[in-house]
Amino acid sequence: MKDTRPPAHHRDRGPGRLAGLLMALLVVLGLSGSTALAAPGGTAQPARATVKVPARAMDAVAAMRPSWNLGNTLDAIPDETSWGNPKATRELFRTVRAQGFRSVRIPVTWNDHQSATAPYTVDAAYMSRVKQVVDWALAENLYVVVNVHHDSWQWIWKIPTDHDTVLARYDAL
Repeated sequence: MKDTRPPAHHRDRGPGRLAGLLMALLVVLGLSGSTALAAPGGTAQPARATVKVPARAMDAVAAMRPSWNLGNTLDAIPDETSWGNPKATRELFRTVRAQGFRSVRIPVTWNDHQSATAPYTVDAAYMSRVKQVVDWALAENLYVVVNVHHDSWQWIWKIPTDHDTVLARYDAL
């Protein structure tokens, strides 16, 4: 019988699943120092420094709807066009905004662009590219949610056995 399950690195498994759920929670709450929420016309800063979050979570979500996802681009491995998408452009965000979207999720996979040892420095050219893409979205008055993406199955899953190292690397992002 043929195994129709997703590849092993996509399956819910122990620590990886826990890390993935934790990441999702941090993105939804928008309160983590590593999850950036930026208000239209603003700069990418930690959420509590830039966006006045409404008292009700549903009100915050409503202000960001509808949302669009820049998937398979900055989260593609090993580089931006590896999964068949063209490079993101300012025109792309103009089009997204013109179609009525109010926010964009920009998933980013950092692993191949970040030192695996302290101080866990992100390659300056890659950081500059991520900033450029975020700035284009902000210039089009879109709310922006940046999240740590495929790193969950590359190194974050090790948190139960290497907690301090994983947390230090995560915090460096």
